[in-house]
Amino acid sequence: MSYQVLARKWRPSDFSEVVGQEHVVKALSNALDQNKIHQAYVLSGTRGVGKTTIARILSKSLNCEEGLNSKPCHKCDTCISIAEGSFMDFQEIDAASSRGVEDTKQLLETVMYMPSSSRYKVYLLDEVHMLSPQSFNMLLKTLEEPPPHVIFILATTLPEKIPATVLSRCLQFNLKNLTPSQLTDRIKIILKEENIDFDEGSVNQIARAGRGSLRDCLTITDQAIAYCNGDLTDTGISEMLGTLTLDRVLDLMKSIIQQDAISLLKQLQEISQLSIDYPRLIDLILETIQHIAVAQISEEALSDIDVNKDDVISLSKELSSEDIQLLYQVGLLAKRDMDLA
Repeated sequence: MSYQVLARKWRPSDFSEVVGQEHVVKALSNALDQNKIHQAYVLSGTRGVGKTTIARILSKSLNCEEGLNSKPCHKCDTCISIAEGSFMDFQEIDAASSRGVEDTKQLLETVMYMPSSSRYKVYLLDEVHMLSPQSFNMLLKTLEEPPPHVIFILATTLPEKIPATVLSRCLQFNLKNLTPSQLTDRIKIILKEENIDFDEGSVNQIARAGRGSLRDCLTITDQAIAYCNGDLTDTGISEMLGTLTLDRVLDLMKSIIQQDAISLLKQLQEISQLSIDYPRLIDLILETIQHIAVAQISEEALSDIDVNKDDVISLSKELSSEDIQLLYQVGLLAKRDMDLA
């Protein structure tokens, strides 16, 4: 049997498994349990936060043979078919490649037909903002008076590009980026289940590299498992991502703040021997400066940040707020001019 990537293997199959979208899960669960089903939903958010996953779970809940509620059984033919992507009454359409008037016309012609073997026909339009204005007008007519057996789920990364007339006929849910602590907790659970050795620093680096997206984190984790041969270490992940460990970034900041030019040059010479992604390194330095600024205001605010808090607090006491702002501006200018260096 072929290897299944972590992002697919660990895709949530139930609302209870969805990470970090409690506001969406609660609203949909209550609506399902009370049998108050809306005709159309808009799920917006950045890549890899759960739009398609929530749409599939919603479709399972609507059509589960055990009954309409927020907890599908996962055992009936309908639940299994949706999980495998072979359910006839759940259509997943890529609006980016089917954005023309003819594509939309063919889709809407099927809407009037009753479901073949379920309660609802569910249409998931992914990246719906890519539809042409004419296609949106055609869709709008159907959303105004949809058949009672049809549910539309519109998924998008750019909700502002969806016409207001369409949005006003849908329930809108904005999915949030996941926090570093949510990402690290989930990655640790998965790595333990997969019997993969790891240290704290490696997981923290993967969570930061994912930038709020659980799918991106799991893709990086797949790559890390292969690169580190199943033993994830802080140093190994740094080499793979072309970045420095947080300890070394803090050492750079110490040299800058203490104006120790000799130490700084020595560190930069060592860094030049590595395969470093310099734009990413500047991002890490800017993040560290931000953490230092936060520490000056409230040390307790660092509780959810995966850094060496004692070092950050110590550095925050060596700088004035004006110096921190100056360093941050220098870093932003350096990032902007990186292509010219």
